[in-house]
Amino acid sequence: MQSCRTVDNYKEWSPLVSPRRRCCTEGEAIKQLRRKALSRFRQIRYRKKQREHEVGLLENVNVLKSEVETLKAARHELRFRIWRNQATTKSSLPHHSSPLKVAQEYLKCFRHGFASDPPKLSTGSTEDAFEFPDSEQTRFIQDMGAKDVVHGQLRGRTSLLEQWRRYTTYFKSLMVEPHSFHIDRRAEQVTCLVRSTVRVTITSKTLDNIAPHVFLQPAIAAKLIGTPIALKMNLTLTYNSHGKISRCDTSIDFIDGLRPLLSGYKDVAWVLNAAYITPHSQIGKDMVELLPLAPLVSAPMRILTSESSHQATEMPAERRSPVAVEDIDAGFPSKDPRLELAYILTRSV
Repeated sequence: MQSCRTVDNYKEWSPLVSPRRRCCTEGEAIKQLRRKALSRFRQIRYRKKQREHEVGLLENVNVLKSEVETLKAARHELRFRIWRNQATTKSSLPHHSSPLKVAQEYLKCFRHGFASDPPKLSTGSTEDAFEFPDSEQTRFIQDMGAKDVVHGQLRGRTSLLEQWRRYTTYFKSLMVEPHSFHIDRRAEQVTCLVRSTVRVTITSKTLDNIAPHVFLQPAIAAKLIGTPIALKMNLTLTYNSHGKISRCDTSIDFIDGLRPLLSGYKDVAWVLNAAYITPHSQIGKDMVELLPLAPLVSAPMRILTSESSHQATEMPAERRSPVAVEDIDAGFPSKDPRLELAYILTRSV
């Protein structure tokens, strides 16, 4: 007769089970199974709560970061509004102030740029072809700027104000932070070198007026639009015998400013290649005639053309490049060593 060995009578007939185990009742075994199941359930619940807590912390961090950026922008806008409401009725700077005071007052007047309407055509016969509404900046330039003040390849007080207006309106939340002033009296004319930082935010209006070709690469455009950047600016003011500013040379480092936002120097070179920015940091679509010549196809210029991993955009033959120097046969298209790596990588392709 076949014996029926079930789980219930296993403890009774198995010789391998110790006497103590035989004493365990069926209720105790069920309790052990319940405790194990409850322990597993609690572990699963604990791990789930830990993951939910971690996800919640990451979401809170992202929210706080966005709130910090929003508060920074609001503070910047508030400072800008306060500054606009503090416009004085008369320039407080005398005509024969020291070069240092003139430079300090210049940076103070334009610390938030020049937010003005576009200049209107003048009906009278003035030294400039256009006129701006009366403001603290216009009064300063009229008092301390020579009539034929030279800035880069342009000349005149109105064109100088127009460049400030473009930087203020093309970008967003412009703010100039001066760091150092250096007076040089060794030459025939006194000069003042000002090292500063220009903080701006790139907008779609920026790209539309300065680098419209960037819209052909949506990935790069998305990285730039809405992003605040810090640009190093070197400002050199030259004074005439009357103590007025006769020359204003500006150099803004767009390469270092754009490099952290893009994948590499090749992307930076592609953005700046067809941008409407002169070597003297003057911006605008009407600046195309002031840009240095650059051939459309040239081996040393591969970094600046469609070979730079952006074959969807070609530079027209009449376009100029602010990155290239005049001596194309010198090999490397720019004397800036920061673009050398991108150039070497492109040449090796």
